[in-house]
Amino acid sequence: MTLMEHQNLGRKAAREKGIRNILALRGDPPRGEDHWIPSDPRFTSGLDLVKFIKSTPEFRDYFCVGVAAYPDGHTESTASEEEQIRHLKAKVDAGADFIITQLFYDADSFLSWQSKAQSAGITIPIIPGIMPIQTYASFMRLTKLCGTRVPEELLTQINAIKHDDQLVKDLGVEVTVTIIRKLQQNGVQGFHFCTLNLEKSVQKVLETLGWIGHRAEQHNMLISESPNQSITIGSLPPEMVITASDAAASASYNLHHQIHPGSGAANSAGKGELLSTTTWDEFPNGRFGDAKSPAFGVSDLWDNGLGVSPADAIAFWGRPTKVDDITSLFVRYLKGEASSTPWSDSPLLSESIPIAPHLSKLNAKGWWTVASQPAVDAAPSDDETYGWGPRGGYVFQKAFVEFFCTKEDVMRIESKLIVTKSEWVTYFAANMLDEYSTNMTDEGSNAVTWGVFPGKEISSPTIIERDSFLAWKDEAFGYWTQWGL
Repeated sequence: MTLMEHQNLGRKAAREKGIRNILALRGDPPRGEDHWIPSDPRFTSGLDLVKFIKSTPEFRDYFCVGVAAYPDGHTESTASEEEQIRHLKAKVDAGADFIITQLFYDADSFLSWQSKAQSAGITIPIIPGIMPIQTYASFMRLTKLCGTRVPEELLTQINAIKHDDQLVKDLGVEVTVTIIRKLQQNGVQGFHFCTLNLEKSVQKVLETLGWIGHRAEQHNMLISESPNQSITIGSLPPEMVITASDAAASASYNLHHQIHPGSGAANSAGKGELLSTTTWDEFPNGRFGDAKSPAFGVSDLWDNGLGVSPADAIAFWGRPTKVDDITSLFVRYLKGEASSTPWSDSPLLSESIPIAPHLSKLNAKGWWTVASQPAVDAAPSDDETYGWGPRGGYVFQKAFVEFFCTKEDVMRIESKLIVTKSEWVTYFAANMLDEYSTNMTDEGSNAVTWGVFPGKEISSPTIIERDSFLAWKDEAFGYWTQWGL
């Protein structure tokens, strides 16, 4: 519950739905704003929300209220650590029942902060927020966003393996287990895991700690050309081989009964691609993904729009008065003369440099490109420019480009594809009026990035389909407004 939902109606509705636990947070500033501005002067912080929830006997004893704490300090606060702990104590005195902390990676620093909080008279449970490292990029972005202190040793470790996604995930599990064990040795009993719907690393942490049992590892199986399964392929054991008829029967059964791979004896053929959720989220890559995945959209992680105020946006990118002004910004960005655009918060990625001349031609036409990638055929998975996933694999890309253009240009492109009867080009197009067109079916999807890794199924972390495209469309057009245009 945030301050914008503080009315009596919110408390009553929560009680009617049987909700007993509330994490009382102030909330974040709206997209594009530097500061949080209260909509009601009575509610200026999470402390006011705790007081409000606990202000009447009807709710005081019914709700269990949690509050947030920041072991590394609140990013918006200039107060000292002592002052921030006093503010936390005020929330406890107002009736808070438990505390959940912001993520951290320095166990010693947390324990020192916890000791100071307890010395200040805070006796309610303090539950540390734990977030395993998922990818190098998300780790660097989140720690910057949250103002998290990162030990130099950890920075050295992760920088050395930043081009190997699997090693980064493995390090994330190792670091998390080490932190938890140290906290346990110092009396910490409970932990709050931040998964962002990427649960596999958390599961490995729990398995390593012995808190849950290990799942049997699922292996792919080779299809034998012989109808007799007793005939093995090379030196493979029988359980690694399946006949073509059995594989087809199993796949058909799974599709018909909507059985997820690995869920029972009927799945003895191994994991199926269509319904497999086991590899959905291993290596999020780019803004597009399978919209059916519970981690859909997670690669942007707490997106805050432009990330700058409208005033700063105008200072960075100007206030265009004609189409040529916008075209100039995009062309300068491609030439390295502008470090960002409203749709790209960092310089042009190295993978786009080989196609920069083509992008420049598109932008010169007034087709403003916001994302692109070149075609890649079997680049090593540890390639510094194109690689992702574990070592020893190969990654592939289809060329694609996202751009703004006029409706008339879209119609010309569509006509050209119809005339040429091209089956090699697929497209999605939409505008702010929610007009939408495509040459794909509503259920169709296009994997534009995929990888092949030893002992694993093909992984397709970048999938463009209707739902993900329309979600990004709303965000992309919203940036125009946030820019102040």
